[in-house]
Amino acid sequence: DGGRTLQPSPTSDVNSGDTSYFELIGKVAGLALLHGEVLPMRFSSPFLKRILGHVLTPEDLQTMDPDGYKSILFVLQAESVDDLCLTFSESSDHPADTVMSDDRCGAIAHFELLPGGAHKPVTDANKEEYIRLKVEHKLGLLRCRRQVEAFLKGLHEPLPRDTMHRISRIVSVAELDLLLAGLPEVDIDDWEKHAAYLGGLSAASDQARWLWRMLREDFSTDELAKLLHFATGSASVPATGFNALSGYNGRPCPFTLEGRSDQGPEHLPTAATCFNRLRIPLYNSYDQMLVRLKTAISGVQQFHEAAMGTPANHPPGQPQPQQ
Repeated sequence: DGGRTLQPSPTSDVNSGDTSYFELIGKVAGLALLHGEVLPMRFSSPFLKRILGHVLTPEDLQTMDPDGYKSILFVLQAESVDDLCLTFSESSDHPADTVMSDDRCGAIAHFELLPGGAHKPVTDANKEEYIRLKVEHKLGLLRCRRQVEAFLKGLHEPLPRDTMHRISRIVSVAELDLLLAGLPEVDIDDWEKHAAYLGGLSAASDQARWLWRMLREDFSTDELAKLLHFATGSASVPATGFNALSGYNGRPCPFTLEGRSDQGPEHLPTAATCFNRLRIPLYNSYDQMLVRLKTAISGVQQFHEAAMGTPANHPPGQPQPQQ
């Protein structure tokens, strides 16, 4: 199965009464959370954030659409958005988008991010709304708002909104993934056997030897799942093992440990989940690397607070993980 995850499809309306199915799945998910049962599936990180009511950020897009992420950064960094002549609409020739457009036979897909969006210019005053909608659109969730709402309606039957709101304040996306789908069985020998290396690292490098040692000796099952989620975007292992890991485009993509000689040991590890890549600064000792890696996967950092207008929520002086 490639270790991939699921979320609603914008084209589900080819089946009559499709929202009733999403409502049923939501109800089953709510009952599973309520009674401590697990589901035989895993949801995508963006969809899990929507379940928790968390705001999607450009960093969520980075893991699935690197080019789309770069285009959003360009808008964020522009001195004057007014000069870019953008509107609240999107055009794409990607096959996945042309299938999901209103004109499913067209070569170019055109989408409005909100009603009348093709005629609404993007300005410095409304660019945050534009970025939020564009991120949701790129992740496929804006185009299936009807399906998402049906899922949440079912979810909130056994778990009312106020209950989910309280849960969202104490449960991270990775933790919700584990609550819904359970802990994966991780074969570390298989993981190590099918790993690749970049950035000057090899299987014989200190950082590589330290990683496999700490996964065997100092990581709990829960922490292994969080590391998998951090590095690949999913806490699940492919049914046939790590040799079947795939990337964001569905093609084979091995777990890769990349050395970062441009970052000092004060930095935390980072990840590129679209490439199943864990990026490790060249730490000086086993203990130093262990502490930094566990901090990175703990989820203490909310990404892009300043750009999206949300307050920071991490202890002063605490190293910040990035994805």
